[in-house]
Amino acid sequence: VSNKPQTTRNRICGILTRDNLQFVFVDTPGFHKARTKLGDYMVNTVRESISDVDATILVVEPIASIGPQEEGLIEKIKASRSPAILCINKIDTVEKDKLLEVIAAYSETGAFEAIIPISARTGDGLEELMEQLSLLRREYGLPVQSHLSENKNEIEWVKELCPWSCSYGDAYDRFGMLNGPTVMAHCVHTSGEEAELLKKNNVIIAHCPSSNINLSSGAAPVRSFLEMGITVGLGTDIGAGWDISVFRAMTDAIQVSKLRSCLTDGSRPLTLPEVFYMGTKAAGSFFGNAGSFEKGNLFDALVLDDSAIKSPCGLSPTQRLERGIYLEKQLKIVKKYVEGREVV
Repeated sequence: VSNKPQTTRNRICGILTRDNLQFVFVDTPGFHKARTKLGDYMVNTVRESISDVDATILVVEPIASIGPQEEGLIEKIKASRSPAILCINKIDTVEKDKLLEVIAAYSETGAFEAIIPISARTGDGLEELMEQLSLLRREYGLPVQSHLSENKNEIEWVKELCPWSCSYGDAYDRFGMLNGPTVMAHCVHTSGEEAELLKKNNVIIAHCPSSNINLSSGAAPVRSFLEMGITVGLGTDIGAGWDISVFRAMTDAIQVSKLRSCLTDGSRPLTLPEVFYMGTKAAGSFFGNAGSFEKGNLFDALVLDDSAIKSPCGLSPTQRLERGIYLEKQLKIVKKYVEGREVV
């Protein structure tokens, strides 16, 4: 933290998790009149960030006259058509009548869903800001991604925070956080009632096998989820996993399901076709028509060369796919398509 201006040079991400919501905040450099190449880079970072987020929080000082820099940002926010909140910071430094003048000036722009006076120094107004963000999520149907029943200590902590809830999942549901497009990661210790709650709300589970191993969280009951008709995708969770490859997540999911089968419930282990589906079409369903080559879907594809992997006998296409997934490091990416565009 510094009292000097323009010390934030890049986008800085932070995650706030509450018992009923989770926000990813993207802090940008301050918008200013650039006089150097570094300044140009910082200003461009601000402009690009507005188009990458679900909602914008513009933080200004309590000055009634709106300057050209602020006017430029307001026009950019309007053009983005995403919801925006204005935060007037440093309210502890001005009198109430001056603050009302600032609120009136920005109200006339018509760019903001809400105008919230705050003080970062004293904490005044911050709870109101969090409540407004939660309202925006519900009003605009913004997607939600969070963790659910990842480990036992976490479940106990949620019980302490929300003693009125029936389960970890119920704590989310009471605040309407499961009824939008929602992805819940892990679900290692999800109970039957909690699983029914996810099914009822069409929540997608992101199974992260390598992370669950590394954090000693356990082995998620994926077979049970699939039999219930819950959509399960795959996540690499590189924060606690060991590889960003979805192919590796597929093979890890099979191995973890085998461990669960022999050590706990005797459930049928996952098969390669199942995990391939989880890592493609199931996960892609969150984004719409993605994850398969069916007519009408986005053409997202890899063209792979497996000629470097030798075999003493002929293999079917399915066998070659399975071999390639397990020996992915020996595959060569020939082409890559994203939404029909060749990018590699």
